[in-house]
Amino acid sequence: MKRIYSLLLVLIVFTTQSSKAQNDCSSPYLFMSSTTSVYPLVTSMSNAEFGNDYGCLFSQSNVTWLYFEVCNPGSISITITGSGSGSSGTDIDFVAWGPLSASTDCGLDSSQVVDCSMSTSSSETADFTSVVAGQYYKIMISNFSGMPGTVTIAQTGGSGSTCSTGCSAAVVSPQPICQVTNDAVANHNIIIWEKDTTYTGPYHIQKETTTMGTYSTIATVLNSDTSAYEDIGSNPMVQSFKYRIAVSDSCGNIYNGTPPHTTIHLLTTAAFATGYPQLSWNPYVGFGYSTYFIYRGNSPATLALYDSISASFTTYTDVNPAAGMIYYAVAVFPPSPCQPSRAMNHYSLSNVTPFLATGIAEGQLGNFMISPNPAANELNVDFGKNIGTLDISICDVTGKQILESNYSNVSAAKLDVSSLANGYYIIRLRSDKGVAQRKIIISK
Repeated sequence: MKRIYSLLLVLIVFTTQSSKAQNDCSSPYLFMSSTTSVYPLVTSMSNAEFGNDYGCLFSQSNVTWLYFEVCNPGSISITITGSGSGSSGTDIDFVAWGPLSASTDCGLDSSQVVDCSMSTSSSETADFTSVVAGQYYKIMISNFSGMPGTVTIAQTGGSGSTCSTGCSAAVVSPQPICQVTNDAVANHNIIIWEKDTTYTGPYHIQKETTTMGTYSTIATVLNSDTSAYEDIGSNPMVQSFKYRIAVSDSCGNIYNGTPPHTTIHLLTTAAFATGYPQLSWNPYVGFGYSTYFIYRGNSPATLALYDSISASFTTYTDVNPAAGMIYYAVAVFPPSPCQPSRAMNHYSLSNVTPFLATGIAEGQLGNFMISPNPAANELNVDFGKNIGTLDISICDVTGKQILESNYSNVSAAKLDVSSLANGYYIIRLRSDKGVAQRKIIISK
């Protein structure tokens, strides 16, 4: 099946203009026999540049270039292994050329292809036989699967070896994050930094994993690209996230990231005694600030500054809520405005949370539990006692009914919510005991 897709993609190869990368045919990373090299898998780059024959690779997307110079003749076997998080595995392909006269040689033709593989495996072996001292060889690795992760390259066989010169691990200056904010409408975190003109390498965007203090690279952004990255893989409604930026030298060695930034995660509940919207959040970490700014609106797109409080506190109660659905967010401002290479808001915004101001009393149906919340595929409603006939409907935040189910003589009910997209919804309950409604979150 993969080769069928490849034949279709070959048409794209000849019509797509690729962008100039920091790591490309004319500026590859150095591979050394004495070192096991680990690079982040490229996930956001188009096809490799024109002018080279790519052997068996009909598609050349998300590529990494390497070269080596032969110091000791013989044979060399290099194993290339991809490691990613996808359930289907990381699909790594490669093509190798040689012998060449220099590491910068491009315009590579079919007579120079010495090995090539387009298997579906996550591990490949490139073999170079009868290599001679002073010759250069080049390898291009394609991340066909397009999944984030790393690729590990090491010499695993052969009597020959490569030289360990030609690339110096130069000291690179740290590239700190300026701010992390949230796109209120798209519901995605955006990491923003300012480019340092003394640094010409790529920016490795890293996010803390489920293990505290452990980070994974989620994207590599070229120096020529916009200095802002939108993390579409995180849902700010669910939790706070921690990011940092790592840098690499001309050899491709990655250096630990700068101090991380932690986003604000906002929760909105009803105060027990009054029913007023009650906001609570975790502090933003990454720069100093003295004030939290409270935003409110009737939709995520119409948020406006409503109030502000000292940064000594992380709770707020709105004693004058508007009727109906209200949206809240909390923001802080960095000491100096960020100047990324795209227009952005100058605050670090939390997730946007809705609050339903309603006169419907939940007590009419008695105490009941909704779980899990957030839910992914199934939602459970438990009353603890038989409440007779029950009608359950789910509406989006605009009031449009999405799902409806009817039950008879039940004390609990299950709803299939697998068809719902991520976001906020209202669950409405009606029975001969009364009516009630609550807010639920779908997060998959």
